[in-house]
Amino acid sequence: MQEDKLLLNTLEQIKNAWEKALALNYPDKKYWLQTALANIFSLNTGWYLDKLPEEVPGWEKWLAETALLMKKSYNGLITYMNMTIGNHEIQWITDDWTSHRELCLLRSQLEFLMETYQDFLSEDEIAGFELESFDQQLRELQSGGTIPDAFVPAGVPETHWWWYPGSLEK
Repeated sequence: MQEDKLLLNTLEQIKNAWEKALALNYPDKKYWLQTALANIFSLNTGWYLDKLPEEVPGWEKWLAETALLMKKSYNGLITYMNMTIGNHEIQWITDDWTSHRELCLLRSQLEFLMETYQDFLSEDEIAGFELESFDQQLRELQSGGTIPDAFVPAGVPETHWWWYPGSLEK
């Protein structure tokens, strides 16, 4: 039962974050986009769940409603993504894995976003994330050293190669 409450709370937080991201300008919009992505990450890593979100009554309705909100937030999401990458790529050479972790986290959040909303995103919208370029930056980052295991969040699948040293890309 506690897991159901946590899952429903996460779903509500995602919907609320998309709604607020639409209504606000930067820097407040950035906070709510971060919140939506962080909760999508939690939803997909499932560290507190015994069931899949799809097993929750009302999942399809929630997904359709939040997909519309996400699509309306798309331009802000792209701006947020580019700003985050730009800020951290400057710092990753000198910091203590923080920027590396933040970039890996953003990449996983985008992967989970695309998986969650795969039936709602067009090929052009997916292309707008410019993941090939982002992935190349992550490859370059990995060449400078591997991220310590302690920085990898629980539940991240091995297909998210950017977290794992020596792993093969999918």
